[in-house]
Amino acid sequence: MLARLDPWIQAGIAVAPVHLVVTGARKWPPAVAGAAGHRVQQLMADATFLPHDADIAAHGITAAVTPKRLRASVTAALRRTGALTAPCSPPDTRADRGRATRSTGGIDGPPPDAAT
Repeated sequence: MLARLDPWIQAGIAVAPVHLVVTGARKWPPAVAGAAGHRVQQLMADATFLPHDADIAAHGITAAVTPKRLRASVTAALRRTGALTAPCSPPDTRADRGRATRSTGGIDGPPPDAAT
């Protein structure tokens, strides 16, 4: 399957895969290493294994919010590949609004409606 990307990668239209995410397994079954082609073998050592999730297994990682129990693994994978560099901060809650965030700018800077 990855071999089909080669012409697109060589033309500069696509980027070669840099990380492998495996759903529903804890480790590689012994036969996988022998059956994997050289492209997959290069990605196997640093693969991220996610616990089974029916939606992720069926559709893969999409723009939808990743289930909370999978986020730690996905976040670590994104950091390893350089796709996520900034620290993740929790979203503002109603209790937080109007206090430290408005007066000091908090960790995320001034609120969007603040004068610049």
